[in-house]
Amino acid sequence: MRRLLLISSAVLLLVVVTQFYLAAYGAFGDRDVTSGFHAHEWVARTALPVFGILVIVAAVGSRLGRRVVWLSTVPLIVTVVQFLLFFVARAVGSDTYPGGASLAGAIVLGFHALFGLAALAATVTLVRVGWGVRRGATTASEPSAPVA
Repeated sequence: MRRLLLISSAVLLLVVVTQFYLAAYGAFGDRDVTSGFHAHEWVARTALPVFGILVIVAAVGSRLGRRVVWLSTVPLIVTVVQFLLFFVARAVGSDTYPGGASLAGAIVLGFHALFGLAALAATVTLVRVGWGVRRGATTASEPSAPVA
């Protein structure tokens, strides 16, 4: 299960980085602002929840402790919060796509990127934990042995 934690965390990291790319493409790459975000939305609705759940299962099965299990829940929780931010933005009278946001909506939607960074940080930490365990550390908090 520890190998599964490393592999699933690495794949989740790839998905999160892809999300950042797709968000930038949607914001800057396409003249029609709504079509550029379709891939970003699709990944958020499919790949992020699937791999988020897989990482949680791997963390529980790896028996590395509560801290690792709680850390593994962060990307999935952030994904849910991301969707809730759009409901809040709409509630304050804002369109959710760039160019249609009121000031209040723009402030709320600005947290979308910040929460994305939180998911990225948690995923990077999970990969480092998985990598450290694979290299011979006995616990998640213990550093890996130096390479001779």
